[in-house]
Amino acid sequence: MIRGTVYPMKHAHPNNSIHEESDRIGRGARRPDDDSDPRIVIRGESISTSPPSRIVTVRNSKSFIDFLGFTFFSDQPADEEFPLKDALTDIFNIPAFDWVRTKSGWQGYENRIKLDCYGLVAFGGLSQKQTIHVELSGTGCKQVEDWVLVHDWFETTDSRITRADLAHDDFEGEIANIANAIKWYEDGLFNSNGRPPARSIHYDFGSGDGTTFNIGKRGNDRYTRIYEKGKQLGDPKSPWCRAEVECKAHSKIIPNEIFLCPDDYLAGAFKAFQYLSTEQSKFLTIAKDREISLERVTKQGKSAYGKLVNLLCFLYENDYEKVINSLRRPGIPKSLEPQYKQLLIDTGIEP
Repeated sequence: MIRGTVYPMKHAHPNNSIHEESDRIGRGARRPDDDSDPRIVIRGESISTSPPSRIVTVRNSKSFIDFLGFTFFSDQPADEEFPLKDALTDIFNIPAFDWVRTKSGWQGYENRIKLDCYGLVAFGGLSQKQTIHVELSGTGCKQVEDWVLVHDWFETTDSRITRADLAHDDFEGEIANIANAIKWYEDGLFNSNGRPPARSIHYDFGSGDGTTFNIGKRGNDRYTRIYEKGKQLGDPKSPWCRAEVECKAHSKIIPNEIFLCPDDYLAGAFKAFQYLSTEQSKFLTIAKDREISLERVTKQGKSAYGKLVNLLCFLYENDYEKVINSLRRPGIPKSLEPQYKQLLIDTGIEP
C-alpha cells in the first residue's frame, strides 16, 4: 500500500463528515429537582432548531462518548492492508473512504492509517506484540449507531479501552456553565482523595470566542473541561456549554459498561456531576479489578472454546490433565498482563 491509496467505500460518505463538532443539537440538562422524564441526547446536523437527522441514545442517556481509544490484542500478525476493517465498518460504522497510509508510525507502532476525519489505526512493530491500536475522534464516535453492539464486541474480543472521553451538553447553559463550574471547584466537588486538583481558565475577555475552565492535568487518569461550546463554534450569543471528562487507563481499568451507561460513569467521576444520574459508577484500580477482569476473560474463553473443551473431555475420557495440556501454552492473555504479570513474577511463577 502506498500513500494516497483510497479504499473501496462501503458506506456513503456523509456530507457533513469533516465537521467534527458542529452537528450535535439537543436540549439542556435537567435540574436535580426536575421530576420530568430524562431528556434524550439528540444528535443532528447543526446547532439550529431544525429537526435532527437521527437520534442515538443509550438508556435515554444525557451523556455520550466523544473520543475512544482502545487496543486490540491478537495472536496473529495484523493485516498489513486493512487491520480491523470488518469491525470498523460493521461495528463502529466508520465509512471506508479516504483511508490513507501515512509515512510515519504512531506512538511506537511502525504503521498508521488515517481514517479520514474519523480517527486512526496503528499497528506493526516488534515491541507492540501484534497489537492493533484504534483511536476514534468525536466525529468517529458520532458514526456509531449501536453502542450496545460495540459493548458486545468488546465483551467477545480481547480488547482494552485505553481512553474514553465522556461528555454532556447543556444547550441552555443552565447548570453546566463556567460560573457553576468554578463554584463547584471552590466547594470541593472536583476533589480527589480529599485534595483539590490543578485548575486553569482560558477567558475570552468578551470576544465571544468562548471561555474554558480546565480541571486536573492532561497526564492524569482524569482531565476535565467545562467550556462554552456554542461560542467556540462561532455563535457569540450561544448559551451552549459542554462538560467533558477525559478518562485514561493509566492506573485504572475502563470497563466495557461505559458504553451502556455513560451517565453513571460521568456522574461517578466527580460529585459535581452527580445530578446527571441517581447511579454513580467509578473506575476500579487495577488491583481491585483483577477478579472482575479474570471473570470477563474466562467468560470470553468459554464462549469461544467451551465446546472444544467439551469435545476433548469426551475424546480423552475426562482425563482433565490431558485436556489442559492439549490447550495450554506459555504466557498470559495480553489484556490481563497489567493485572497479573508482575504478581506472577513476584511469586516466582514464570508467566
